[in-house]
Amino acid sequence: MLEFGDKVLVAVSGGQDSVASIYLLLQIRNFFNLDLHVFHLDHMLRGDISKEDAQFVKALAEKEGLPSTILSFDVPLYAAEKNLSVEEGAREARYMLFKKVANEIGANKVALGHTVDDQVETFLMCLLRGSGLKGLRAIPPVRDIFIRPLIEISRRETEEYCRAQGIEFKVDASNFEFTYLRNKIRHNLIPYLEEYNPNLKETILRTIEVVGDDERFLDEIASKEFNRVSVIKEGLIKFSLDDLKALSVAIRRRVLRMGIEILKGDLKGVEFKHIKDLLLDAEKMSKLRRDIPGQIAIIKEYNNIILIRRDLLEKRGHFEVILSGPGKIEIPELNIEFEVCITEVKGDLSSEKGILKDKFCLTKGEANLVANLDADKVHFPIQVRNHLPGDKFFPLGLKGEKKLQDYFVDVKLPERLRDKVPIILSEGEIIWVVGHRIDDRFKVTKETQRILNIKSQFKDNNNF
Repeated sequence: MLEFGDKVLVAVSGGQDSVASIYLLLQIRNFFNLDLHVFHLDHMLRGDISKEDAQFVKALAEKEGLPSTILSFDVPLYAAEKNLSVEEGAREARYMLFKKVANEIGANKVALGHTVDDQVETFLMCLLRGSGLKGLRAIPPVRDIFIRPLIEISRRETEEYCRAQGIEFKVDASNFEFTYLRNKIRHNLIPYLEEYNPNLKETILRTIEVVGDDERFLDEIASKEFNRVSVIKEGLIKFSLDDLKALSVAIRRRVLRMGIEILKGDLKGVEFKHIKDLLLDAEKMSKLRRDIPGQIAIIKEYNNIILIRRDLLEKRGHFEVILSGPGKIEIPELNIEFEVCITEVKGDLSSEKGILKDKFCLTKGEANLVANLDADKVHFPIQVRNHLPGDKFFPLGLKGEKKLQDYFVDVKLPERLRDKVPIILSEGEIIWVVGHRIDDRFKVTKETQRILNIKSQFKDNNNF
C-alpha cells in the first residue's frame, strides 16, 4: 500500500473508521516518511450536521498540524442530474473529487477508511444485485491510487481503538437510516444470517479471498486471449466470431468485457444481459446490433463481432469536391488529402515497376494509397465524392460492369464504411474507387503516353 516518501490524501468523514485511519497513519508517518493531507467532503445531505462534521475534521487536522482540504458538493443535485440514487451519486462524486484534489496537491495515494465490515456488506450487496466473480471480490485493498489501510480491521476494533486512545469522533446518524441498502444489510440482514452461521463474516471473508484468487487467474488468461484475438483501432475493437466461439464461455465473456472497458473507459452500467447470448444471436443472424450504456454498440459484420462507438455508425453526409487540374485537394469530411500529377512516359513502359507489373495499378501503404491511370483517358475537372445509388464501374481485373453497391458486398466492405469511401470521377465516369479498384477503362497500357498519378494521404486509416 505504501512506499517510502508517499504523499497521501486521507479521506476523513469524521466517523470512527476514518478518524482511526488518520491516527494510524500518523503513527507510521515517520517510518515511511509520509506527507499526509486531510480531505473532507460535505455531501450537503444533512444541513447543519454536515457543517459540524466539516468543522470537526478541519479542527482535527489543525490539532495534528496537518494541511486539509474541506469541500462542499451538492450531491442531491448531482445525483438528480445523473439519474442516480443519492447513494450512487455520493459515491461517484467522492471518487471524482478524490482524484481531483489528489492531482491538485500532488498526492500519489488516497487512503480510504473501509473496514472488514464494509467488505462483508459490499459482498452481500453485490450478491443481492447479481454479480459475477469481479463484483464478489468486494473491495480491493489497493486499486490504482486508492489504498485501504483498515480493510482487515473491524468496525468494532476501530471504535475500541478510538475510545482506548481518547480520540474523539462523530457518529453519523445516516448510518441508521434504512433508506440505504447498505444500512439494511448492516443492521438487518447480517444479524439475521448470523443466526444460521455465527461465523458469517469470517466465512464471507474466506469466500472473498478464494473468489479473488480465481478471478485474478481467469483475468490473466482472458487478457492473453484478448491480445491474441482482438484488433484495436480508433473507436472500435474487432473480434473474429470463430476466434470467440473457440474460447470457453467464461473467458469469452471476460474478453468482451475487457473490450468494452477499453472502449468505454469503465464498465458502469454494463450488465450480464448485455453480453449474454450475444454469440448465439450472432450465429443465427446475418446482422446484429446491441446498444449498451456509454454510447457503445456491439455489431456483427460478416464473420466479425465489432465493439464500436455509436457515433461511428452514423451516416456521413454527402460530400463533393472538384479538382480542375493537377495539384492538391482536401476532403475535410474524411480528413484526406489528394495530390494529382501528370508525368510523361519515357522508354519501355512494360519495364516500369509498380505500373504494369502491378495489375491493379494500386499500391497500399500504412497510410497512403496511390493509383496510376492513363492521363489521356481522363479529362479535367475531376470530381471526388462519396458513392450514390446507381453508381457503376468496370473493376480492373473483373469482367464487365458492376454496381458499386454489389462490389462493396462482394469485397465484404462493412456497410458503415461505404459512404466514407471517396469515389473519383471524370466526366461522370468512375475512374477510381479509392482504396479498392481503378476502372479498367482508365488503366495504364503499353500504349500509354502520359500517366496520371493520384496519391492520397489518409490522416487516419480506419476507413479501409
